Amino acid sequence: MHKLTCRVLGLLGFAFFFMTATAANLPSSAGFKQVQSLLAAQRYVSGNFTQIRKVTLLRAPLVSTGTFRLSEKSGLIWHTQHPIKSTLTLSATKLTQQIEGGPVTVFTQAKQPIVFAFTKVFLSVFQGNTSELLKYFTVTFTGDKHDWHMRCVPVMSPLDKAIRQITLTGANTVKQVIIADSKGNTQTIRFTQVQVR
Repeated sequence: MHKLTCRVLGLLGFAFFFMTATAANLPSSAGFKQVQSLLAAQRYVSGNFTQIRKVTLLRAPLVSTGTFRLSEKSGLIWHTQHPIKSTLTLSATKLTQQIEGGPVTVFTQAKQPIVFAFTKVFLSVFQGNTSELLKYFTVTFTGDKHDWHMRCVPVMSPLDKAIRQITLTGANTVKQVIIADSKGNTQTIRFTQVQVR
Protein backbone atom coordinates (compact mmCIF):
# COMPACT_ATOMS: atom_id res chain seq x y z
CA MET A 1 0.00 0.00 0.00
CA HIS A 2 2.94 2.37 0.60
CA LYS A 3 3.70 2.18 -3.14
CA LEU A 4 0.14 3.25 -3.95
CA THR A 5 0.29 6.06 -1.40
CA CYS A 6 3.52 7.39 -2.93
CA ARG A 7 2.10 7.11 -6.43
CA VAL A 8 -1.09 8.93 -5.50
CA LEU A 9 0.86 11.62 -3.66
CA GLY A 10 2.85 12.16 -6.84
CA LEU A 11 -0.28 12.45 -8.93
CA LEU A 12 -1.94 14.71 -6.44
CA GLY A 13 1.14 16.89 -6.33
CA PHE A 14 0.64 17.39 -10.04
CA ALA A 15 -3.07 18.04 -9.63
CA PHE A 16 -2.24 20.42 -6.79
CA PHE A 17 -0.51 22.72 -9.23
CA PHE A 18 -3.59 23.23 -11.35
CA MET A 19 -5.85 23.50 -8.36
CA THR A 20 -3.87 26.30 -6.76
CA ALA A 21 -4.65 28.39 -9.79
CA THR A 22 -7.98 29.33 -8.23
CA ALA A 23 -6.58 30.20 -4.83
CA ALA A 24 -7.19 33.70 -3.57
CA ASN A 25 -5.12 33.87 -0.37
CA LEU A 26 -1.82 32.54 -1.67
CA PRO A 27 1.30 34.61 -2.40
CA SER A 28 0.35 38.09 -3.58
CA SER A 29 3.25 38.89 -5.93
CA ALA A 30 2.46 40.17 -9.41
CA GLY A 31 4.12 37.06 -10.86
CA PHE A 32 1.92 34.73 -8.86
CA LYS A 33 -1.18 36.65 -9.91
CA GLN A 34 -0.11 36.32 -13.57
CA VAL A 35 0.30 32.57 -13.23
CA GLN A 36 -2.88 32.29 -11.20
CA SER A 37 -4.91 34.08 -13.91
CA LEU A 38 -3.36 32.02 -16.68
CA LEU A 39 -4.02 28.71 -14.97
CA ALA A 40 -7.47 29.58 -13.66
CA ALA A 41 -8.67 29.55 -17.27
CA GLN A 42 -7.34 26.01 -17.84
CA ARG A 43 -10.25 23.66 -17.21
CA TYR A 44 -8.84 20.69 -19.16
CA VAL A 45 -5.17 19.70 -19.33
CA SER A 46 -3.66 16.63 -20.98
CA GLY A 47 -0.25 15.42 -22.05
CA ASN A 48 2.57 12.95 -21.45
CA PHE A 49 4.56 12.33 -18.30
CA THR A 50 7.80 10.76 -17.20
CA GLN A 51 7.85 9.89 -13.51
CA ILE A 52 11.21 9.21 -11.84
CA ARG A 53 11.16 7.79 -8.35
CA LYS A 54 14.38 7.78 -6.35
CA VAL A 55 14.10 5.48 -3.36
CA THR A 56 16.88 5.67 -0.79
CA LEU A 57 17.16 1.87 -0.58
CA LEU A 58 17.54 1.38 -4.36
CA ARG A 59 20.61 2.12 -6.45
CA ALA A 60 18.73 2.97 -9.65
CA PRO A 61 15.64 5.14 -9.99
CA LEU A 62 12.25 3.69 -10.93
CA VAL A 63 11.00 5.25 -14.17
CA SER A 64 7.50 5.15 -15.60
CA THR A 65 5.91 6.93 -18.56
CA GLY A 66 2.39 7.52 -19.81
CA THR A 67 -0.37 10.04 -20.41
CA PHE A 68 -2.64 12.09 -18.15
CA ARG A 69 -5.89 14.02 -18.30
CA LEU A 70 -7.09 16.48 -15.66
CA SER A 71 -10.46 18.21 -15.79
CA GLU A 72 -13.01 19.69 -13.43
CA LYS A 73 -15.63 17.23 -14.62
CA SER A 74 -13.68 13.96 -14.72
CA GLY A 75 -10.96 14.56 -12.13
CA LEU A 76 -7.49 13.12 -12.75
CA ILE A 77 -6.94 10.12 -15.04
CA TRP A 78 -3.36 8.84 -15.04
CA HIS A 79 -2.50 6.15 -17.63
CA THR A 80 0.89 4.54 -17.02
CA GLN A 81 2.06 2.83 -20.22
CA HIS A 82 5.55 1.69 -19.22
CA PRO A 83 6.84 -0.41 -17.48
CA ILE A 84 3.42 -1.77 -16.41
CA LYS A 85 0.14 -0.62 -17.93
CA SER A 86 -2.20 0.79 -15.34
CA THR A 87 -4.88 3.42 -14.91
CA LEU A 88 -5.44 5.46 -11.78
CA THR A 89 -8.58 7.60 -11.59
CA LEU A 90 -9.09 10.17 -8.86
CA SER A 91 -12.28 12.11 -8.21
CA ALA A 92 -13.77 13.82 -5.19
CA THR A 93 -15.45 10.61 -4.05
CA LYS A 94 -13.22 7.74 -5.07
CA LEU A 95 -9.84 6.47 -6.12
CA THR A 96 -9.66 3.52 -8.48
CA GLN A 97 -6.76 1.58 -9.93
CA GLN A 98 -6.60 -1.02 -12.67
CA ILE A 99 -3.34 -2.84 -13.48
CA GLU A 100 -2.68 -4.68 -16.76
CA GLY A 101 -6.41 -4.94 -17.59
CA GLY A 102 -7.15 -6.74 -14.30
CA PRO A 103 -10.00 -6.00 -11.95
CA VAL A 104 -10.60 -2.44 -10.81
CA THR A 105 -9.59 -1.81 -7.20
CA VAL A 106 -11.46 0.89 -5.30
CA PHE A 107 -9.69 2.56 -2.37
CA THR A 108 -11.59 4.03 0.54
CA GLN A 109 -10.86 6.71 3.08
CA ALA A 110 -10.79 4.12 5.86
CA LYS A 111 -7.94 2.22 4.17
CA GLN A 112 -5.98 5.21 2.83
CA PRO A 113 -6.57 8.20 5.16
CA ILE A 114 -3.46 10.17 4.06
CA VAL A 115 -4.36 9.84 0.39
CA PHE A 116 -7.91 10.99 1.00
CA ALA A 117 -6.81 13.87 3.24
CA PHE A 118 -4.59 15.04 0.39
CA THR A 119 -7.45 14.56 -2.06
CA LYS A 120 -9.85 16.57 0.10
CA VAL A 121 -7.42 19.48 0.32
CA PHE A 122 -6.74 19.78 -3.36
CA LEU A 123 -10.16 19.02 -4.74
CA SER A 124 -11.59 21.67 -2.41
CA VAL A 125 -9.11 24.19 -3.84
CA PHE A 126 -10.14 23.13 -7.35
CA GLN A 127 -13.65 24.19 -6.34
CA GLY A 128 -12.36 27.59 -5.18
CA ASN A 129 -12.06 26.79 -1.45
CA THR A 130 -8.49 27.73 -0.44
CA SER A 131 -9.04 27.44 3.31
CA GLU A 132 -8.22 23.70 3.20
CA LEU A 133 -4.97 24.33 1.30
CA LEU A 134 -3.81 27.04 3.67
CA LYS A 135 -4.68 24.85 6.65
CA TYR A 136 -2.19 22.20 5.49
CA PHE A 137 0.54 24.08 3.53
CA THR A 138 2.82 27.09 3.59
CA VAL A 139 3.22 28.27 -0.03
CA THR A 140 6.06 30.38 -1.48
CA PHE A 141 6.33 31.58 -5.08
CA THR A 142 8.99 33.25 -7.25
CA GLY A 143 8.99 34.25 -10.92
CA ASP A 144 6.36 35.20 -13.45
CA LYS A 145 4.19 33.44 -16.03
CA HIS A 146 7.23 32.83 -18.29
CA ASP A 147 9.34 31.10 -15.62
CA TRP A 148 8.08 30.35 -12.12
CA HIS A 149 8.83 28.23 -9.05
CA MET A 150 6.41 27.31 -6.26
CA ARG A 151 7.24 25.51 -3.01
CA CYS A 152 4.62 23.98 -0.72
CA VAL A 153 5.53 22.72 2.74
CA PRO A 154 2.94 20.80 4.75
CA VAL A 155 2.30 22.20 8.21
CA MET A 156 -0.40 19.89 9.53
CA SER A 157 -1.08 16.19 10.04
CA PRO A 158 -1.50 13.81 8.29
CA LEU A 159 0.26 15.33 5.28
CA ASP A 160 3.37 16.44 7.18
CA LYS A 161 3.98 12.80 8.09
CA ALA A 162 4.18 11.74 4.44
CA ILE A 163 5.51 14.81 2.58
CA ARG A 164 8.49 17.05 3.32
CA GLN A 165 7.77 19.46 0.45
CA ILE A 166 6.33 19.78 -3.06
CA THR A 167 8.20 21.91 -5.58
CA LEU A 168 6.59 22.92 -8.86
CA THR A 169 8.17 24.72 -11.81
CA GLY A 170 6.73 25.89 -15.07
CA ALA A 171 6.02 28.52 -17.66
CA ASN A 172 2.59 28.68 -19.29
CA THR A 173 1.90 25.21 -17.90
CA VAL A 174 3.48 23.05 -15.24
CA LYS A 175 6.75 21.55 -16.47
CA GLN A 176 7.88 19.60 -13.42
CA VAL A 177 6.73 18.52 -9.96
CA ILE A 178 9.15 17.22 -7.33
CA ILE A 179 7.75 15.60 -4.21
CA ALA A 180 10.16 14.94 -1.36
CA ASP A 181 8.73 12.55 1.17
CA SER A 182 9.48 12.23 4.85
CA LYS A 183 11.68 9.12 4.29
CA GLY A 184 14.17 10.87 2.00
CA ASN A 185 12.69 9.56 -1.26
CA THR A 186 11.81 11.84 -4.18
CA GLN A 187 9.43 11.68 -7.09
CA THR A 188 10.06 13.87 -10.10
CA ILE A 189 7.29 14.16 -12.66
CA ARG A 190 8.12 15.85 -15.97
CA PHE A 191 5.38 16.86 -18.37
CA THR A 192 5.65 17.10 -22.16
CA GLN A 193 3.28 17.73 -25.05
CA VAL A 194 0.89 19.45 -22.64
CA GLN A 195 -2.36 20.63 -24.21
CA VAL A 196 -4.74 23.03 -22.49
CA ARG A 197 -8.36 23.94 -23.13
